[in-house]
Amino acid sequence: MSFLAETDTDNAIASVASLTPAPTIVIVDSIQTMYTADLTGMAGSVGQIRESAYRWQRLAKEQGLTVILVGHVTKEGAIAGPRSSNTWSIRFCTRGDKNHQFRILRSQKNRFGSVDEVGVFLMTDKG
Repeated sequence: MSFLAETDTDNAIASVASLTPAPTIVIVDSIQTMYTADLTGMAGSVGQIRESAYRWQRLAKEQGLTVILVGHVTKEGAIAGPRSSNTWSIRFCTRGDKNHQFRILRSQKNRFGSVDEVGVFLMTDKG
């Protein structure tokens, strides 16, 4: 397992591509913080989110790995920042209350397939 503190999409992708052995899964937390120097605009802008997401998608297809793009939400549960990330195939949302030990994982899809299942997780002092 490797961790990388990087917000430049191109540097992060180059680092992932150079790992040996190649990873099978990459988690980007969060897509709203990523940027590429090829575009103007701040991280979190529509163009930066779209282009960064596209580059991660291209890496996933080229290398046959799974890329999970984490996005922030507001306190009201809406996607934070530009709505461009709302067009992705599937979103997983976690819900919970800091005063209770259970967390719920629910999926929302924009495409085909069932989303009738819900995951319930128990939070302990070890995660």
